[in-house]
Amino acid sequence: MPILLEILPAHPTPSDLNDLQKIYQDAPDGLLPESCNINDAADLLTTLRPDASTQLYGARFNDRLLGAVTVKEATHALTASYLCVRKVTRNRGVGKRIMDVLHQIADEKSRALHCAIPKDLELPALPAWLKAQV
Repeated sequence: MPILLEILPAHPTPSDLNDLQKIYQDAPDGLLPESCNINDAADLLTTLRPDASTQLYGARFNDRLLGAVTVKEATHALTASYLCVRKVTRNRGVGKRIMDVLHQIADEKSRALHCAIPKDLELPALPAWLKAQV
C-alpha cells in the first residue's frame, strides 16, 4: 500500500479534518488525553499540535488520510506521539510505514527518533513491530 506521509497545514481541509476525527475515534483507550474532545476539530488539533515545534503528519492513500502522528522537533531528537491508524486499515503496514519514513526524516536531520507512549496506554494495544522498539 503506497502511503505518502506529509505535514498537514495548520488549518487542514474539511476532508482532512473529517479523516483525522475518524482516525482518532478509532484510537485505543489512553492514546489521547481524556480531556480531548475528538468531535471538536479545534480541540483535537490543539491536542495534536500544541505548539510551533510540533508538526502533525498525515499518512495519505488515494487522497484520504489513513493514519496520523505528531512529531515534536528538538535539538537532538524528534519525538513521535499520538500515532494512530484507522481501525479498518490496521494490520496493513501503515503504522510501520509511518515510522519508517520518520526514521528517514530523523536520519536526514541527524537526529534520533523517539516514540512517546502515553502512560495510560496499555502495551497490548501496541502492534508487535512497535513493541519491539519500546
